[in-house]
Amino acid sequence: MVKALEAASQSEADVVIGKPSAYFASKALQRLGIPAGRCLMVGDRLETDILLGANSDMRTALVLAGIASADDIERLNIFPDYVIATLGELVANTGNTQQTATTDRTTMNTA
Repeated sequence: MVKALEAASQSEADVVIGKPSAYFASKALQRLGIPAGRCLMVGDRLETDILLGANSDMRTALVLAGIASADDIERLNIFPDYVIATLGELVANTGNTQQTATTDRTTMNTA
């Protein structure tokens, strides 16, 4: 989208504010007065939501009930910290996480 706008206007953008720009997140964090390390970026798109969190030093949670699938993670080489089926699963398991043994990715413990 940015490239198309730059081509149409024949000029380069000074700042990109939309996702996955870290500028967007830094302003939100500044307004909230909290550090990125205390935030969890939750979203259903790897290329926007999850990259926004990763680019901003936040933990990330991909919700599979939306746009992205589990197969997209490996295909796009974008690895969220958490992968959950639904937002309900996130709420039900808040504070109940378990580190996986083979990677540094974390899954919700539903047991």
